[in-house]
Amino acid sequence: MNNSNIYGTPVNDEVDPNRMSIPVNGVGEILINRTHEGLIVDVFGLGEASHSLASIALMNEDVLNSYADAVQDKVCMLDRTICIDEEDVAQYFDNRLSVEEAAIEYLKGYEFDPSTLIPLKGWTNKLIFTEKSVVAYLSLTPEVAKVLPCNEADFFMTNDGVVIFSLELSDGSVNLFPVLGDYAQEILSRQTIFGNILRSGELSPSIKQELHRIGFSLASVGDSCYDFVNEFSPLNSSSTRGNHNSFAVRASFNVENSQLDLSVGLKSADGFDSEVRVISTDSLVNDEDKDLRAMVRRELSHIHKQIPSFPLYLMSQKYGSTFNDLLNSLDELSILLQKTPE
Repeated sequence: MNNSNIYGTPVNDEVDPNRMSIPVNGVGEILINRTHEGLIVDVFGLGEASHSLASIALMNEDVLNSYADAVQDKVCMLDRTICIDEEDVAQYFDNRLSVEEAAIEYLKGYEFDPSTLIPLKGWTNKLIFTEKSVVAYLSLTPEVAKVLPCNEADFFMTNDGVVIFSLELSDGSVNLFPVLGDYAQEILSRQTIFGNILRSGELSPSIKQELHRIGFSLASVGDSCYDFVNEFSPLNSSSTRGNHNSFAVRASFNVENSQLDLSVGLKSADGFDSEVRVISTDSLVNDEDKDLRAMVRRELSHIHKQIPSFPLYLMSQKYGSTFNDLLNSLDELSILLQKTPE
């Protein structure tokens, strides 16, 4: 049945915002009145002298539970672990806050650690997105927002799988909005192999196989940590005996903390030396054109100016061809991590 021709446009009382009148064509009107005790619904017939045809009274306790559930649902759009205190909900209800207003009010005092967010690949039209967002949001002060794991990302994911959109304001504060439904699934479907590692918190056998294919061997496994190493020895390796035997790229995945560190250095039987950090987790999220080899050379040049005898720099100059093989390996790794799974 189509109700579009039955009801007129609801009209709020200009004097009392707790009263609303809903015209019903051919019948009369429905008058909704909220008091300090609850909600009263009266049905009036046609005519100025019409009396109430029927009346329903709903006490506050009759509707408080549904209000609390609605506020809880709104807040859990951002964090599924939140459980709002009953006294807080009762206070919001007494203050006549809407469900959205109550959720936002609660989140103002909620302590949230943004460093736990996992950055996701993708950008969006922020103005269009926020105009369509009618859900609760979490506001981070400029100081707290500084610990976001990636200031280049538009999207993040919480540890319990909620996709979040971030909007930076002119004062440096950041508002976090939940991304819902099909849009959230679309964002997740666009994530790279690297993004899926961060999101799932594990290195699948297929990813390990791909790393092995481009020359990275699993060097060590710790608690949720995987170290992959790719070594490159100069042809006349006998001349490098003693302190260092080979160049090496190390990719350290910490799947529990959703972190990846890439570094290059010199490797001997005693371990790594002269390591230079190349890149970290946040730099790989939205930047597909990161020139890793240029970053390595720039960092080495910077270190060499401060430490002229820095071993990795001297070895890179002496064995340029082998060092270039290492840089090619970095490029291959970057391409692999930025691929979208088939």
